[in-house]
Amino acid sequence: MGDKLVFTGTCIEVETLVDYLKAGHAPEGFPTVSREQAEAYLETTIS
Repeated sequence: MGDKLVFTGTCIEVETLVDYLKAGHAPEGFPTVSREQAEAYLETTIS
């Protein structure tokens, strides 16, 4: 993935998931990313 930020244990780029959610899609589209991982990332970027 080079220098892209990915979720631990996956090859899912954070930016990809964020864009997907912003487009109104459900997080179930990325089953390898746990809800806890997504929430933890969002909490760190919002705080």
